[in-house]
Amino acid sequence: MFSVKGGNIYHIRGDTGVLLFQPTDETGKDVADFTATLSVKKDINADDYLLQKTCVNGKFNFRPEDTDGLAAGTYVYDIEVHTGDDVQTIGPYKYYLMPDVTRPVKG
Repeated sequence: MFSVKGGNIYHIRGDTGVLLFQPTDETGKDVADFTATLSVKKDINADDYLLQKTCVNGKFNFRPEDTDGLAAGTYVYDIEVHTGDDVQTIGPYKYYLMPDVTRPVKG
């Protein structure tokens, strides 16, 4: 399960997910040429990133290996958007990583 509600992400550890992303300018027109990075940290004051994703073709793609090693919990994320010389940050928001019950069978 992967969903976004009110800017907050709800994600079950080890699940795939896609966050569609299309920035707009001040007139509401889609921005065509941009780069965007989604960064997750333990809390707003943490130095280290737990997870970073780059937007490709309007999507942040989450793979099972992105969260397999993370503990379930409440984290914080934002998205930094670069358009030419301009930088804008969206967020911060909460990133809720929920525990999974079923894990891959080993052996």
